[in-house]
Amino acid sequence: RRLPTIALALAFALLLAILAYAYAPQGVLYLDVARYGLVRCLVEFALGTIICALWQRSTRSTGAIGGAIMLAMAPLLWFGGVPETIAAPLGFAGLVLFLACCPGLLGRSGALIWLGEVSYSIYLSHVLIWIAFKLLFVRDAAHVGPVAIAAYVAIVVIASGLLHRFVERPAQVWLNAHPPMGTVRPQRD
Repeated sequence: RRLPTIALALAFALLLAILAYAYAPQGVLYLDVARYGLVRCLVEFALGTIICALWQRSTRSTGAIGGAIMLAMAPLLWFGGVPETIAAPLGFAGLVLFLACCPGLLGRSGALIWLGEVSYSIYLSHVLIWIAFKLLFVRDAAHVGPVAIAAYVAIVVIASGLLHRFVERPAQVWLNAHPPMGTVRPQRD
């Protein structure tokens, strides 16, 4: 929180460089997750904390402009030959910053709020569902058509909703009722 904005921007660029270096020479995210997944998750988590810090210290207009610039730069860089390992996180970070600074842009859609609530379940299930989906329905994984992609997304959303409702929520309730040993519960007056 105490770092100047320029230091955050430099840290952001350094983290993107680390991610690109880790994935060189492929330059494609989500390859060899067993070897590089932890690095990707840690770097992208750190990028998210930087975006949060930038959002907290920016005005709506400066944050929205910064996010829009990052979002616009991502495809330009990617089409210009910059690896996906830099362009994709930059674009998603820009999108998050832009939308955080423009909260009324998407409105208070119940569907978007629900997607936010099930996002952890989506995160947990999407790769396993993709593997099963490819085995069952995809003949050529390099050429997946739009109908297959739409079907996959629909399956992920439905499965994640069920996972959230019947696994994640009950687990949250149970964990909240059974805090770890040594945790002091607040006393009610």
